[in-house]
Amino acid sequence: MSTQHTPGPLVPTGMTVVTKDAFFAALFADKRDIMPTTEAREHTPWRIVATRAMWGWSSTGYASKFGAPEVFAIANTTRSEAS
Repeated sequence: MSTQHTPGPLVPTGMTVVTKDAFFAALFADKRDIMPTTEAREHTPWRIVATRAMWGWSSTGYASKFGAPEVFAIANTTRSEAS
């Protein structure tokens, strides 16, 4: 008997998966202007407005399927660059 594994969303390279609470705590603690984008239908890149650098990523997008798993990730450089 074989078991089929449904893979979760692929987190972009250079990102660290965090909890939803940790993601939003870091977002609100960062003083830079960071906004979600609509670049993709199935996930949401979060970018620093001034530089367009990727700050974070979340697995759900504006066209995600209902009940899709929520995964949050923060760029590995985010914590050291926040001011």
